[in-house]
Amino acid sequence: RHPQAHFINTRTMEILRTDLPDVYKRVVESTPPVSEYQNFCFGYNLVDPNPLATVVHPVGYPLQAEHDSNGTLSDLTKVPDPKLLRQNELSPCRVGHLAQHKFARILYHHALEECSRRSHGRLEFGTHVRSVDTTEDGKVLVASTGSNGNKTLFADV
Repeated sequence: RHPQAHFINTRTMEILRTDLPDVYKRVVESTPPVSEYQNFCFGYNLVDPNPLATVVHPVGYPLQAEHDSNGTLSDLTKVPDPKLLRQNELSPCRVGHLAQHKFARILYHHALEECSRRSHGRLEFGTHVRSVDTTEDGKVLVASTGSNGNKTLFADV
């Protein structure tokens, strides 16, 4: 299988946590331990116990003030002080680490569950939402283009 995207940025995790808590919980539960993906090493071969360099990604804790989330060449023996990290947190979430196809499967199953909860819910693939508006009486109006042409429908939110 071709490599896929695997990091879910902090803002996306915040939105999931707030608006789709069930999806957020599934993503967090499906994410491998940080130790499996936090760093990678450069070396001459796969078995050399002394790598040339190690890149550490700050993914084990939420985004910090005055730090970006890019990986840095680092000495693995220098571990940040957790007390200082908590003082500078910008978000309650850390980045997610989940293969794109696994994340898509979680979103798909959530959509199916939501459709089954609603009396008129359905999934439509190959559909492009052109606009979302609210009518004077408070109904949500969705205009879309799909394989069956243009549609306008009221959304049950």
